[in-house]
Amino acid sequence: MLLLPLQLEDAPAMQSLFNHWEVVRYLTHHMP
Repeated sequence: MLLLPLQLEDAPAMQSLFNHWEVVRYLTHHMP
């Protein structure tokens, strides 16, 4: 599997996945 860095074009898809504070608040810069 090849994981590419996020691009600006990926923002809408990521926002739809992470638009819930209940999920986002547990994400930190330490998570992979």
